[in-house]
Amino acid sequence: MECDYAFMTIAEGEHRPKYKLIAENIKRAVGQGKLVIGSQLPSINQVCELCKVSRDTAVKAYHLLEEEHLLRPVHGKGFFICSEQVEVREKIMLLFDSLAMFKETIFLEISRQLADKYAIDIFFHHMNVATAVMLLKQHGANYDWIGMIPPEQKCSAEIRTVLDRMEDDGKRIFLLDFRMDGSNYPYAVQNFCRGIYSALEKDLSSVRKYKSLQLVCSESNYIIDDIKKGFTKFCRDYKLAGVVGQCPEKVSGDVLYIVINDSDLGKLVKSAAAEKFSLGRDVGIISYNDTPLKEIIGTGGISVVTTDFRQIGAAFVEFILSGRSFQREIDTGIIRRYSF
Repeated sequence: MECDYAFMTIAEGEHRPKYKLIAENIKRAVGQGKLVIGSQLPSINQVCELCKVSRDTAVKAYHLLEEEHLLRPVHGKGFFICSEQVEVREKIMLLFDSLAMFKETIFLEISRQLADKYAIDIFFHHMNVATAVMLLKQHGANYDWIGMIPPEQKCSAEIRTVLDRMEDDGKRIFLLDFRMDGSNYPYAVQNFCRGIYSALEKDLSSVRKYKSLQLVCSESNYIIDDIKKGFTKFCRDYKLAGVVGQCPEKVSGDVLYIVINDSDLGKLVKSAAAEKFSLGRDVGIISYNDTPLKEIIGTGGISVVTTDFRQIGAAFVEFILSGRSFQREIDTGIIRRYSF
């Protein structure tokens, strides 16, 4: 039986053992009906050329398939498929901007629930659109499911085009902690504008103890812009004195600082200590996104506005296991500690 062996090739950037990837590609082709009982496989030399691997690697891949009773060697003729009973692990591509601590939480939740049944690979675009497009084009075709944190709020037309083409090819795409304006892609995301508003509103009586509020942000992006909108609306609705600005050189008493960047958090804590201010009594600090370190900073930890990032990972797992598309917002709240 004539066969196009393009499915045998290994994408650049794969980190798992190449002999396993070759065996997995052959099993996938059997599962998809590209290979049937009696189909002849390429020779060892052809595998070496197709997959750019050593002879030992090619032999090891075929030996693995022979042990699984999927392949049968026939002396003088070649290698043939002898069974269509295969268990193929579907493949998941995760494309993140970075592996910050809270994004690692998303990854670990996905891995905890799916690693024994699915092959999971993670790639990083580092907030670079061209890199994201390149990774999707080079690797996306090798995966069944794609979980992605895109590199920008609106997404370039090129990324949308690539994702749309992949979806047309049967890939299932899910946006992690991100919603794409004007698209129907499923997602699980924080609502940054509503999140800061509702988090402060739930502790309104404690917020009112301070004479004024300051949102500390030293940069601008779509997330921070949404937080600013929610903060400004909260102060306006509840008639509170609130400003948005850079990290102050010197903290002032009776001010509640809501700080987004961890480097700014360090400056505020250091300044409060220099002024001999007691966190939570003389000055208030709320940080963004919880980490183990924030549980112990100061005398009793730093209060945080945060979401349970495990829920974002769990939503992607639900998307895969249920086969159901949905768009979901994950709740945001405050974890109270001594700094507020």
